[in-house]
Amino acid sequence: MNNPTSTIWITRPLSEAKLLAQALQAQGWSTALLPALTIGLSSDPNRISQAVKQLQPQQIVIFVSRNAVNGVAEQLGSDDRMILTQCQCLAVGAATAQAVKDLGIEQCEYPTIADSEHLLQCSALQQVAGKEIVIFRGQSGREHLGDCLTAQGAIVRYLECYQTTAASIDTTQLQKISPQDVLVITSVKAMEVLMQVACDNPNVKQACWLVASQRIADVAAQRYAPREIRVAKGASHQAIIAALKS
Repeated sequence: MNNPTSTIWITRPLSEAKLLAQALQAQGWSTALLPALTIGLSSDPNRISQAVKQLQPQQIVIFVSRNAVNGVAEQLGSDDRMILTQCQCLAVGAATAQAVKDLGIEQCEYPTIADSEHLLQCSALQQVAGKEIVIFRGQSGREHLGDCLTAQGAIVRYLECYQTTAASIDTTQLQKISPQDVLVITSVKAMEVLMQVACDNPNVKQACWLVASQRIADVAAQRYAPREIRVAKGASHQAIIAALKS
């Protein structure tokens, strides 16, 4: 996929898209920003702080994305963060785990392939019957992880610490996408927002879609049938770069 004439189109929220673009440009790729989502904080930050104060030492807490970590970081004081350092923390992938460590939490287990299915294989989640588990996520996030843990006997609680909304996509940008280009898509929601405005645009479906998980790939193939789908081992910069080089 090392095509010097191709452009890497990044659909992540703007602040994340800019960071990924910098990493890709450092590797020699041309990039363009096409954010499909915007990120905002939870409407009730006090609820996050109150819930964290109730956490017990060694209680399992799970962060499903970097946005979840950032949402927590922006809504907690230093004392609340100290409580989290005493918990058993897990992250959905390497990028999220790094964000957890940046929060001051040194120990954080995560799978090598960043998705809920592989997260469930982590050692800390093998015997969860009767345990209380807190999942930090976005508003109206996916239920699969919690459902699986509940089925194993865990007591699951969600804490929604950020919210995503559809960004306004410039449709004139879509006309610039060519078949040799690559679309980086790291969530089903971003893909859905993009295709709401691009469903009749053949350029988008002719590009290669680089997605962050097999689940996104499956949804893409079933709903939109793009010409080519590549699957990265997560949404981290390293995973996306590795997939582009493969």
